[in-house]
Amino acid sequence: METTESKKFSWAEWKRPLVAVALTFLCSVESSLIGMGEWPYMATLDPETTSSFFGSAIAVSRTGHAVFAFVFAIWAHKISGIKIPMLAGRLITLTSCVMYIFVEFFPVNRRWWMLFCYLLFGIGLGTHPLLRSYIARVTTGENRSTAYALQNGMTVLSVVIGPVAQLSFAGLPYPGV
Repeated sequence: METTESKKFSWAEWKRPLVAVALTFLCSVESSLIGMGEWPYMATLDPETTSSFFGSAIAVSRTGHAVFAFVFAIWAHKISGIKIPMLAGRLITLTSCVMYIFVEFFPVNRRWWMLFCYLLFGIGLGTHPLLRSYIARVTTGENRSTAYALQNGMTVLSVVIGPVAQLSFAGLPYPGV
């Protein structure tokens, strides 16, 4: 029989799973936030672009994600940890976001710069599956299902928050300030 003492919340037990849940949210909200306005933004910045080119750019991003999910998983397995691959993926994503900010400084062919940013963004998101394996590693049988439920809940929340955040900027005229 369980006592009330064994059911108390323990920060020590939940610290690592909650970090993984927070990272899951940040990874997912990045994707849903940027994904909402990509095509209109590309079409505005580079009038020579086509919807086929945009589709190719998204395919390149998704391919980078798929390939590097395996690369990061193998890397994490080889070093028996996810910290370094996770940091590398986050740095790649941060780099791609900073590069994306500077797309307007290119006078022509901005779509190619954006395609390269999408590729890097997809590569960085290849670390996302590592978070699921990390939760399995740092939880016990008693709290694992709760940790996964929180992680999935954060993914769903990010799918709502990303478009809402994008909508909050929709009324601003381009190019803005």
